[in-house]
Amino acid sequence: FQYIIDKYRNVKLVFLGDSWQPAAEGLPKDRIEYCKFVGLDVYPLKLASMFFDICVAPIEGTEFDQCKSNIKWLEAAALKVPIVATDSEPYKEIQNGVTGFKCKNEDFTQYVCRLIEDENLRKTIGQNAYDFCKINYDQSKVCWMWRDLFKELLESNTRSTNEVNG
Repeated sequence: FQYIIDKYRNVKLVFLGDSWQPAAEGLPKDRIEYCKFVGLDVYPLKLASMFFDICVAPIEGTEFDQCKSNIKWLEAAALKVPIVATDSEPYKEIQNGVTGFKCKNEDFTQYVCRLIEDENLRKTIGQNAYDFCKINYDQSKVCWMWRDLFKELLESNTRSTNEVNG
């Protein structure tokens, strides 16, 4: 983050949660903001009220990280904010350069810089991500998929139980 802070005087880094303080070590205190976790009842409002321009979602690539969800991308997309995320299992649905950027952690800086410098690119990717998620994650559309999946699993479990007991 040091390169970005040095190059762009108008950039402020905002860290959500409690685990990012080490990433901000040595950076100017007046260009950093920490936001502690808030309750789920106010989280969507808190996120929207922060008016982010860019979201970054680096993960380490551990086995645990590969089991995480894409919630950071979904939250950013809901706000039409572009994301730079680690190219990993949780972010496999991101269409690189279309609905966000996926890269190795060491390449984050170049994508963040592109987004800082190109407002039109930020808006386009944010809107594309929003549109993609609205189509593919809209509860009124996907609830039927989940219903059918649970129904299939229950029927499969019932058949397996009957075969064991039969």
